[in-house]
Amino acid sequence: MQLFLFLLALHALHCSGLPAWTNDYDASIVEDAINASMIKVNQQSYSRNLFGVVKSSVRTVDFQDDDTFTLVLSLNIQETTCTKASGQDSATCELQRGPFTKVAYCTSWVQVSEEKVQGTNVHCQLEDSSSESSSSEEMFRGRQVLNRQRSNVKFPSRLISQAYPAGKNYVKSQKTLSKSMNRYQFE
Repeated sequence: MQLFLFLLALHALHCSGLPAWTNDYDASIVEDAINASMIKVNQQSYSRNLFGVVKSSVRTVDFQDDDTFTLVLSLNIQETTCTKASGQDSATCELQRGPFTKVAYCTSWVQVSEEKVQGTNVHCQLEDSSSESSSSEEMFRGRQVLNRQRSNVKFPSRLISQAYPAGKNYVKSQKTLSKSMNRYQFE
């Protein structure tokens, strides 16, 4: 009878919604993943200035084996006052203020193996602004869309045609590309 009650209690705790990923090193790995993501964002950005993190969160953790997993991060980023040429770390820079400040929402896939970042893939979408007309393709180069995020990414056709003269062909090629991509691609 005691064994039955123990198993029942264990089952209740298993289904209680408690976090499944609780390690002592979570904070440092997440911090490294955010830093790697911001390096990638600032490499891909066409902006003269660096972007900095305003808000970040871990969306999911996808385990491949005991020591290898993929962190999926949500990042809200904003342009800083530091230029790329300054060589400063974006975490030390002040965020720009004002109506023309670029703000973006990013999803980052960070592959971690043996507690070290092995690869990063970032997709950012600029916030719509009434004062500017630009799409994420105009502000971020090297953008890669993954299959599981493709359904959430929609660009108005007028913005695509402004960014790419052959806008319809671009949309078709992106659909073909996203179908042929693996679940994760890391550089």
